[in-house]
Order: sequence, then structure tokens, then C-alpha cells
Amino acid sequence: MAQLLEIASYGNVSKTALVYRANLNFTLVQKYLDHLENKGMISHSNGGSRATYSLTQKGWETLFSAKKAVYEMLGEGPVPAELVQFPS
Repeated sequence: MAQLLEIASYGNVSKTALVYRANLNFTLVQKYLDHLENKGMISHSNGGSRATYSLTQKGWETLFSAKKAVYEMLGEGPVPAELVQFPS
């Protein structure tokens, strides 16, 4: 799910893009999207002919926490600023 948050961090990402970039099938991605949306980490909009997904503030915070945990487990120190780009 962290990978889906990372992909959605680019903003306005289609479900097809999530499927291909995460290398998962549509059924599994939909299950994860439903869960992430229910938890308030992503939002979707139905602009135009397709739905797109973006991170919410809670999603950004969760993504940052996940990256921070990985860096700490690897003993890499603080997360470099360029790996976590919060929206302006």
C-alpha cells in the first residue's frame, strides 16, 4: 500500500497508471484504493472521462512516516528532503 501512496503522490493518477506502476492487478488495486480512501489517505475525483487519485494530507503524513521508518531500520539517518515532497 505504501507503493500506491508513493505513486498517488504525483497527483491525479488514473487507476490504470496505479496498476501498471505498482505491477498489481485491477482487483487488488481497487481493494487497496477502497481501504486507503476509507482511511482518508487518498481521494479520487471523477473529472472528465476517468477517475483520478491523489493523496490527502493524511496520506502525505503516512507516506512520510513509512519512508522515515525504512530509513531508520536501514540506519540511513533522516529521510532526505528530496524523497518527501509535500504539496505547496
